[in-house]
Amino acid sequence: MRSTIRSIVFASAALCATAAFAADRAAINVPFSFDSHGRHFSAGRYEVSLDTQHNTLTMRNTEHANEVLLSSVSPAEYAAGSPQLRMIFGNNQDTHTLKTVQIEGRQAIHLDRTRHHQVEAEMAKVENETVLNGAE
Repeated sequence: MRSTIRSIVFASAALCATAAFAADRAAINVPFSFDSHGRHFSAGRYEVSLDTQHNTLTMRNTEHANEVLLSSVSPAEYAAGSPQLRMIFGNNQDTHTLKTVQIEGRQAIHLDRTRHHQVEAEMAKVENETVLNGAE
């Protein structure tokens, strides 16, 4: 009897750990190419993972291994029922620029510090935004 209860407790702990790990990962399909930090990223499926211990976000294109973005994150508002993953792009004519990646109450705002004023000027001219939501 004790071994059965112990097995149930360990199984529950393992499931909770797996669920917590899964909450820090999500995937999204981006139907257009975009720019961020002076780099070009192809359209495709992106996997986003959050390392809460180091406050970093990793975004990687599953089809192009060299298209990886690593960024620090900060707390963000997250309401119950919100998408697990949200990416916001600025659209200016035929160009899409990644502005924000938000996952489970954390967000990365992508501003290239070396081009901060140029980016602000470009974003002021942005005609609209595209918001994509994703999940695991």
